Amino acid sequence: MDPIARVIMGGLGVFVAWTLLRAWRSGVIYSRGYSFDINDWPVVFAFGFVVHVGIVVMCAAFAAG
Repeated sequence: MDPIARVIMGGLGVFVAWTLLRAWRSGVIYSRGYSFDINDWPVVFAFGFVVHVGIVVMCAAFAAG
């Protein structure tokens, strides 16, 4: 993969990881104008969290080359 693409994927992975940390601390995931609270929507919150972890792993793999 092109070096600039690796930098972009690494930056995207860091951004998504930061949003995951923020969601874990606050208990709310924001997605396209909607918010999923861990107390109101625990299954949706967990699913969104797992999907975002997968995105972070994928971005890290792409950034590593």
